[in-house]
Amino acid sequence: MIKKLLSFAVLLLLCVTTFAQSSNIQRLNLYISTDQTTVLVFAAPICEDCVDRGHPDIATEMVTGMKNVLRVKARTTSLPPSNLTVITEDGRIYAFYIFYSKNPPVTVMEVKPPDAPSAQFSHDRLSDASITQFMKVLDATPAVRNRPTAKTSGRIRISLADIYLKGDVLFFKFSISNASSMDYDMNLTRYYVRDKKRAKRTAKLEKPLPSLSEQLPPQGRISSGRKANLVVAFPKFTIADNKLMVIEIFEKNGDRPLTLYIKGHQLLHTRGD
Repeated sequence: MIKKLLSFAVLLLLCVTTFAQSSNIQRLNLYISTDQTTVLVFAAPICEDCVDRGHPDIATEMVTGMKNVLRVKARTTSLPPSNLTVITEDGRIYAFYIFYSKNPPVTVMEVKPPDAPSAQFSHDRLSDASITQFMKVLDATPAVRNRPTAKTSGRIRISLADIYLKGDVLFFKFSISNASSMDYDMNLTRYYVRDKKRAKRTAKLEKPLPSLSEQLPPQGRISSGRKANLVVAFPKFTIADNKLMVIEIFEKNGDRPLTLYIKGHQLLHTRGD
């Protein structure tokens, strides 16, 4: 929670030029309940880490597959008056006064763009559309490396083809080759950080690495005798020398898992603008 609040504060300081000085920011009254979900529909997609809750008992959730729809709900009936701020990818700032109501008068609200000044994002910040577009470019770019690699008995190989830093986003391009006579259908991918050495009889400690976006091969399939790319975008990060970034890929209805380990110093050898 503290980390999210700090990142949001930095975002506001770096990305908004006139918000703090403006006195004509329109604030809407929003009533929420513990028993009913209030749905907010915005005119543009909500940008990454751009939902700020004034109180921890305000629950917010993006609707899967719909980046401009936000669910809002109260965690407790004792929720005090608070506020909610949302910034969309077009730079619009939406400000709400939050009040608890057992029966909210409105549970679905189409929020019109305000007349208030727009947020101006720094050049280092990439929108979701920019991330998606760059992933397509990187996918079509020839590989600049082929290490590290990992092989399985199923004659499937994964290698790190490229790491590219653009703004505050790290793009990873992995090359997967299928030398077997059977197609490889991807079912699940996992990304996390763990220690290089783990003591015996201790719990397995893993720190998940949530991705910003993921571009799988077409239909998630690597055909027999073919190669395909997996491109993944993450917020910029580094890891200590005693840790590893782990990439795991699991096969659908099969038993040919792929695991790739990337060391901390290898992350530092990135290409960039």
